[in-house]
Amino acid sequence: EYGVLNWLGCGGKFSFSNYIEGNSASAEKGSGIDLGIFVRAHALRTKRIDMFAGLDFGYSHFAYNANDGSGGIARGGGTFFSFNLNSRFYFGKKWGMSLFYNFDLYNNPNISIEDRFGNSADFSLKSKSFLLLGAGFMFKFK
Repeated sequence: EYGVLNWLGCGGKFSFSNYIEGNSASAEKGSGIDLGIFVRAHALRTKRIDMFAGLDFGYSHFAYNANDGSGGIARGGGTFFSFNLNSRFYFGKKWGMSLFYNFDLYNNPNISIEDRFGNSADFSLKSKSFLLLGAGFMFKFK
């Protein structure tokens, strides 16, 4: 995150996700990549607390392998938008804890499904939303 003003920051975002459903060689597998930009408005910044709201926008791509003998694979890409509220609590100079709330909206207008038998289909998944509440530990590099 780059500080544009004392209370405003912006930056870039890259995330990769890899999922395995099941626990055998026939497990279903999925992966996703998000690449975007964000802006953050910091409402409260002290030595030990940082509370801010943010907006993210970017491109998302996913792939899903059913791994069921048909060779079925689904692929798609589109845009995402996210609104988030975050709180960071620092215990010392470097370590802290983060609490966050995200509302994510994905739009995947071009999804294709195909299998090894030559069957294929195209469809659209518009405006799929997700709500995420979470917490985590963090390390501050600066």
